[in-house]
Amino acid sequence: MIFYAESGDGQSWSSPRIVLRSARNQGIHACDPSVVKASNGQYHLFFTSEASHEGVGQDNAIFLATSGDGVNWAHANGCRPVIPLGQSNHTYGVGQSSVVFVNGAFIHFFTDTTSGGNNIFVAKSGNGGLTFTRLN
Repeated sequence: MIFYAESGDGQSWSSPRIVLRSARNQGIHACDPSVVKASNGQYHLFFTSEASHEGVGQDNAIFLATSGDGVNWAHANGCRPVIPLGQSNHTYGVGQSSVVFVNGAFIHFFTDTTSGGNNIFVAKSGNGGLTFTRLN
């Protein structure tokens, strides 16, 4: 689940509330959110969830939700991963997003353990974050 809270001063916060749950075809968790506001005003929330139902916290992929106000979210891309799991090896998989929006494109930094180790990758999307091409 992804939670949302507000603060006017960075010290006192509203009670957190759930704004996104994993979809039925995703795993049981939604975590590691990275929220970016695109030039069209649309918010994009990239998050981690299991790509399979074989184990909690294993075989993760990166998914996308969008919002017009940054509070009310809808799953995007047909609830399919925008950065899919390459191959299942029952490790963490793909996740831990950090995303920026630069010159009309999303630049996405993430981890991928499917090739052994905790490797950091960079990918780019020019189509609203629906698909990404790895740059390394």
